Amino acid sequence: MKALGAARLPATADVVQALDHCLGCRACEAVCPAKVEYGALLVDSRAALRPLVPRSWRERVLELMVRRPRLLSALLGLARPWQRLLPIRLAHRWPRIPTPFRSPKLRAATVARGRVGLFLGCVARRMDAPVHRAASVVLARLGWDVVVPARQGCCGSLHAHAGGADAAAAMARDLAQAFVDARVDVVLVSASGCHEAVATALRPHGVRVEALCAFLADDPRLRDIPLRPLTERVVLHTPCTQRNVIGDAQSAAALLRRIPGLTVAPIRHAACCGAAGSHMLRHPERAAALRAPLLAEVAALAPDRLCTSNIGCRLHLHAGLADAAAPPRLQHPVELIAEQWP
Repeated sequence: MKALGAARLPATADVVQALDHCLGCRACEAVCPAKVEYGALLVDSRAALRPLVPRSWRERVLELMVRRPRLLSALLGLARPWQRLLPIRLAHRWPRIPTPFRSPKLRAATVARGRVGLFLGCVARRMDAPVHRAASVVLARLGWDVVVPARQGCCGSLHAHAGGADAAAAMARDLAQAFVDARVDVVLVSASGCHEAVATALRPHGVRVEALCAFLADDPRLRDIPLRPLTERVVLHTPCTQRNVIGDAQSAAALLRRIPGLTVAPIRHAACCGAAGSHMLRHPERAAALRAPLLAEVAALAPDRLCTSNIGCRLHLHAGLADAAAPPRLQHPVELIAEQWP
């Protein structure tokens, strides 16, 4: 990247491929003693290369769709009735498309403790609709007034990582305005891959952003809720963005351990699962190879459920588990908390 910036290295196909194959997992940044901000350097380098690198039609369509989350959700909704008609070998590799999330008319049981904004995202707007429903119910029962701004859009993370800095900046401005206008005390993000972009967009406005699992795990009222016991074994996958970017590898496990009788086993394989934003779509064979050791560990542990806090990882893991004889149920940790509410 330094050589490209100094014009000592031409932007050849091999150089572009070397940067393109980087997952952006930022494991190197997390352990760098010099605190080099590798993630920011990668984004800047890809932005400089973008005018020189032709994009495929798939990449163009993907960027177009995630920039219009409501349109993407509607198209997924149109595809939902036809999903069961797909050949089995294709249908079972994609999770059942859920019904859209509609903010329930829930009020806090007592005087509201504050206003929390719920970020929906782009793909997650539809595919994580059950997570958003679970989060809104749990938060309201804990006394929070849940606000879901209608005008919120994509965080711009996928565009930024693909070199589309201008588009990402425009989306960040729109997103920030939506939550500023909503006058919330804190914005909660359920998908770890979106957290940094949302936090960066709202920081100049003084709006706090927290990961949903961490916010709930730290809520003192949840400690007093007698969650229903569950005698199952859960394997917890910690996404790269949760571990290396947010710097929080413990809150999801702490949240799940509030369920009596539940056995929580973390995945020891700490490398990226291969999803890495759009990497699993642009380089499916490499993504599958990166996912294989993780799936082998899950198979050896034989859990009842597999939990992860990022929608991209969940979709990628679901496709990898499609051929398993008895695949575990894939969920966000907050969905499980909501299921065990008394």
